[in-house]
Amino acid sequence: MKFTIPRWTRIALAHIGESEVAGAANNRWVVDCLKSVGIDGPDEIAWCSASLNWCMEAAGKRGTGSALAKSWMRWGKAMAIPCFGCVVVLKRGKLAWQGHCGQFIDAYGGKIYVLGGNQSNRFGVSTYNLSDLLGYRWPIAGRKGLI
Repeated sequence: MKFTIPRWTRIALAHIGESEVAGAANNRWVVDCLKSVGIDGPDEIAWCSASLNWCMEAAGKRGTGSALAKSWMRWGKAMAIPCFGCVVVLKRGKLAWQGHCGQFIDAYGGKIYVLGGNQSNRFGVSTYNLSDLLGYRWPIAGRKGLI
């Protein structure tokens, strides 16, 4: 069996370790991610969806264009069973619009391992409770190819 890592995940893996910069300085890559969703601001702005959009766009896919993590619940197609690199959307906070998103790495022991941005103010892999899962998503074929 051949295991293929999606292009957007290969791009994301190259950015592990990118992090916010304390104070007035900014991480250029995080700022570029924010610009991909129309935000011109400092790297302290929540950027999980922005980094996922940036990775998708860098891979030639269309993202959601939104800084809202839950916007990914309307993107692509739902998956009942995740695969490496699929989009993961999680609950976060108490407000209906709040959420977190990234890319699926693995799940076991009631935990899900997510590659993404704004996880402890950095880009990397973090662990979340599987009970916080809202959904898994995958690009769909459109008139101009995969979204």
